[in-house]
Amino acid sequence: MSALAHEMRASYAFTPGQHVAIRVPSFFARNSAKTLGFPYERQLNKGLRSGSVRLRQDVSILRDGTHSNLEANPMTTFLRYASLLLLGFATLAIGLLPGYDTIGVAAPIILVLIRIVQGIAVGGEATGALTLVAESMAPAHRGFWTAFPMASGPAANVLALGLLGLLQITLGETEYMSWGWRIPFLLSIALIAIGFWARRRVDESPAFQAIKTAKAVAASPLAVALSDQKLPMARVFFIKAAENTLLYLFSTFALLFATKWLALTAAQAVDIVLVASAFSLPVILGAGWLSDRIGRRSVMLAGLLLAVASAFWLFTATHGATPGELQLRVILCLCTHGLLLGGLAPFVTESFPTPVRYTALSASYQAASVLGGSVAPLIGAWLLQRTGTPLSVAIYAGVMAIPAIIVIALGSETRGSDIEAVRSEI
Repeated sequence: MSALAHEMRASYAFTPGQHVAIRVPSFFARNSAKTLGFPYERQLNKGLRSGSVRLRQDVSILRDGTHSNLEANPMTTFLRYASLLLLGFATLAIGLLPGYDTIGVAAPIILVLIRIVQGIAVGGEATGALTLVAESMAPAHRGFWTAFPMASGPAANVLALGLLGLLQITLGETEYMSWGWRIPFLLSIALIAIGFWARRRVDESPAFQAIKTAKAVAASPLAVALSDQKLPMARVFFIKAAENTLLYLFSTFALLFATKWLALTAAQAVDIVLVASAFSLPVILGAGWLSDRIGRRSVMLAGLLLAVASAFWLFTATHGATPGELQLRVILCLCTHGLLLGGLAPFVTESFPTPVRYTALSASYQAASVLGGSVAPLIGAWLLQRTGTPLSVAIYAGVMAIPAIIVIALGSETRGSDIEAVRSEI
């Protein structure tokens, strides 16, 4: 549970930062959109910032990947606590950062730099928690338990967006936009303490302890992964790219779609995504449980196909759609995405041998996030502008899902695999 608490804390640290990019104008020049002549300039800037953070996460993966899983030594212990402090104080710094009216162009530049620091700090945390849980739980229930780290992201979204919404209602729009939005960032100082508690309780998994005893720890796990695990890494890449694209289209891009295309208010759009995220939580856990009964591939395929169908329903909403109508569509989208996520969690961890599991999974996972999810809002905004119809965004979602559907259909089932098996050639 400490690993899950740490992953949720990391996810919480990112969510308010995404909110700032969309919702709070104080870091940006007031006439920047007119200057650029691009109707979705704010979303473009957000996408670029998201991409830069994802790239810094990949750098962090390469740094941490030199140490298999959670192998303890003084340097890795220092890095683990250093990343915790970086993440906590970087989040706190956003809450203290002056706006554009005070320090000019330095405000957005510093904001991007802080987000990069957050990316460096949090890189690999999601796959680290996922690997630790997968290697520690009984095989018969691995799907259910690995769904918990996956659910931590939506849970953190609900917590952070719920707090932001409560502050907005309590303080009013003017006070909230003036200073109230800073409160969640300032509260991150408490998360540092929670993070230290969680980090102290994380031990190596039994599977990794077994390979240490057998002296089968890979000296250079990244090199071994790239040499011996090309096909599994490619399979995970395509599945994760599809999943992350759908996630960003159903959450981040949905905010743009709701406000720019359907003319809803920003507050209504945020509330819609918040409620839908809450609905997706039991679906993710239920999908993980179901994957223990019928297999990972069946759950993932059902989730992918239903999510693509849901994308066509969402992005064919017409002008005049009410918040209630859009709410039902986004709930279906995020719940079908949750179905995919619950099957994906155990599948990706069972795709690699223990000596290189963390590194191989992290590298393919984060590369897919950069090339899939982080650019999805940009591509969605560009398609909407160029084609004049959101149907093109639904088609884009379908195209991104095709490689994932193929590799899942042609791949083998991993349910029941021996995750503790040690390959002697590594």
